[in-house]
Amino acid sequence: MSSKIVLPGLLLAALVAAGGRTRRASKWIALFFLVSFLLKGMGIFHPSYFYPDVRNHRRYVYAFAQAEGTIPERGIAAQMQVRTAYPRRVAGRAYAFPYSPLFFIPFTWLTNDPHLVEDALKYAALAAAAAEVVAVYVLAAMTLGSAPAVAASLLAAFLPPMYSRLFLAMWPTIVGHLLDIFAICAAAGLAANPSSLRRLASFGAATLASFLTYISSLFNLTSFIGFFALLQQKLAWRVLAIGAGAGLTTVLLLYTSFTETFLKEILPNLSSVSGSSAKTPPLAGTLMAFDRLRHFYGFGVLALSGAGIVLARRNRLPGGFRTLLAYGLSFILLVALRGLSGGLFKDLKEILYVGPWIAVTAGASVASLANRGRSGRIAAALIVCGMVIYWSGKYGEYFAAYASLAGIDKLD
Repeated sequence: MSSKIVLPGLLLAALVAAGGRTRRASKWIALFFLVSFLLKGMGIFHPSYFYPDVRNHRRYVYAFAQAEGTIPERGIAAQMQVRTAYPRRVAGRAYAFPYSPLFFIPFTWLTNDPHLVEDALKYAALAAAAAEVVAVYVLAAMTLGSAPAVAASLLAAFLPPMYSRLFLAMWPTIVGHLLDIFAICAAAGLAANPSSLRRLASFGAATLASFLTYISSLFNLTSFIGFFALLQQKLAWRVLAIGAGAGLTTVLLLYTSFTETFLKEILPNLSSVSGSSAKTPPLAGTLMAFDRLRHFYGFGVLALSGAGIVLARRNRLPGGFRTLLAYGLSFILLVALRGLSGGLFKDLKEILYVGPWIAVTAGASVASLANRGRSGRIAAALIVCGMVIYWSGKYGEYFAAYASLAGIDKLD
């Protein structure tokens, strides 16, 4: 196991260090990346790790490679064969819900060795999961400054939802999530320099890549774009046009068939189905959705995040606070959709989506406390240690649940 993750982790960490903005910060970010990579990797590369979707992903790769037709047609055929996002029943009929195949296409170029394909899928997801440390640093540096950015990147290495999603083999989700954060980073850069065409193009490219890679990004990132446009009115029409253009392009390239089916068949039955199937009152459902924050992150870090967004309000970096505010508001909207929709929007992955925001805002509180002399630094260190210990306990729970079946990796 160690040989599978240590060398790749060191090589990727060296690349992170080489690409850093400043030598001192890049060393810390590379170290946090390596810790994140090794900690997460020793879970999904453990000999006893097992989750059914690992093999389902490999089977999807094979099914897609063997299917015929356009990319969307091959994707639907693979979905139906492997039963990925299929069947989703609405009004008694089975549908293949939207599911982008783009994450899987590079793995169809590998040999038919199932272990090679599964390992390649794991490495891609693991690298994307560890890279959240880098994305969080960039976002925090753009919105708050370098000191909070280092603290935020440290916290990002231990966020529990990422452990959970890795163990649950939600690997396309993780890659799509990373692209979401890159797009938000690009938006922060654009807010700092609204006249930059290069930054506008970067935002457009990241948005389109995110939309094409993972279906939930159409909701998550669109929510962010809406609030960002509302708060950054000088950029409103440009970012809205980019969001609309990227969304339309994604639908035309990947989801035209489902869109037609949705408008003609699903939508007319939607109100009756959602009304009859909702078992939880909307308000109770929304409160339950918000309570998942406490379950994954804990009350302490949520309190730090609340203080951190107040601190961000005092920060003078151009557009920083408004970018973070748009990010936070987009999460609230996603939770409301989950709670009020009777289960229709239960797959938005909003708890994973908000993780970088929590790391950035909590990092702001930790950095502010550390600036208050020796006692402040000691208090900040103790708080960080407490959070890491609590989150490591979550990791232990996931590890016990998904890596406790010795020898299962030999079964097919």
